[in-house]
Amino acid sequence: MLDYQKILNNAKDFVIWIIFGIVTGVVSGLIGTAFHLAVDYVTEIRMEHFQIIFFMPLAAIIIHYIYRLLKVDGQGTDTIIKAALNKKEVSLLLAPAIFASTVLTHFTGGSAGREGAALQIGGSISSSLGRLFHLESKDQRSVILAGMAGVFAALFGTPIGATIFATTVLVVSVNEEKSFMAALVSALVADYVAKMLGVPPTRFAVETIALTPKTFLVTIVLGLIFSLAANLFYRTNHFAEHKLSHYFKNPLIRSIVATSIVVIMTLIFSDMRYNGAGMNIIAKAIEQGEANYYDFLLKIIFTALTLAAGLKGGEVVPSFFIGATLGCVVGPIFGLPASLSAAMGMIGVFCGCTNTLLASLVLAIEMFGVGGLPFYALCLTVVELTSTDDGFYHAQRQYCSNK
Repeated sequence: MLDYQKILNNAKDFVIWIIFGIVTGVVSGLIGTAFHLAVDYVTEIRMEHFQIIFFMPLAAIIIHYIYRLLKVDGQGTDTIIKAALNKKEVSLLLAPAIFASTVLTHFTGGSAGREGAALQIGGSISSSLGRLFHLESKDQRSVILAGMAGVFAALFGTPIGATIFATTVLVVSVNEEKSFMAALVSALVADYVAKMLGVPPTRFAVETIALTPKTFLVTIVLGLIFSLAANLFYRTNHFAEHKLSHYFKNPLIRSIVATSIVVIMTLIFSDMRYNGAGMNIIAKAIEQGEANYYDFLLKIIFTALTLAAGLKGGEVVPSFFIGATLGCVVGPIFGLPASLSAAMGMIGVFCGCTNTLLASLVLAIEMFGVGGLPFYALCLTVVELTSTDDGFYHAQRQYCSNK
């Protein structure tokens, strides 16, 4: 016999989550667009005025006090992940803090990405929207994931990849259907809003070839290399943070020391190749096959010092940079097109740092197309199997129960 009350309740939940996803998507799209435009604007100014990098230590100090003033000191992406895992609310003040701090980081030349801000802004905003919708505390995971997926999709133009990333970055398991639905609707709407407002999606033209026994083996070797690069990246970040905190107990002194080193290194490599996100370098590596053999290593160092200094942004775009430049150089040695191996490196290092195989594969399809799908899938599988459970997100949990 049909349970009409259950059907009615399910229908009611469906409507509520669709509406919530749409509202979250619109807000995420608007904020994501504003954030994208702000970062692009300050990056253009910095590129025209090299001397701005000398204000990087001052920017680190300002960011320190922004977080103290807004009482979100010490909060970041791990805070969002923990809140989603434990179904807790997130402070709305984290959104303006990370927005302003990331823009300031890019303005002064810190080596950081954008996704850290995207996840934190999205989680913070959607948590507040959840309160407006009077959603219960048990629904906080779905609420937060919707915001994370929305802003991520607005910035990168990858709504499906953003949805899967947001819903799998917490725990490697099957998530609640409503979490996926809310995140998907939010991501699709945010992506549409961002495109309508002129934010271009992240897309690259990649040369593809046939998968043969030789290229099969080469792809496995490259997967191992990208796994090692990912390991080196996040361990260098953890090492820099630990050592600087150990030797410089005062966070302001630590910020000044680390940013001063970044400024000095920028003067040595005066084209600012390793400052900011570096999307232009990624595009050259994938579409033009241009990269230096030492690019990936210097980007690791620049990013580790930037984040250890307390500057804000994220690790995803730097991981794209590291993987793309490394793949561009290493792939041709084994006979693969630089374009294809750079694309494999870009998603390979990202996967190794975030432990998100399925999301990485979908992102590859959205950004590169399906032509190289066998290579992407094989490379990512090797990376996932050979990577440790460590990564950038300390709060990330491995699935070990049926809870």
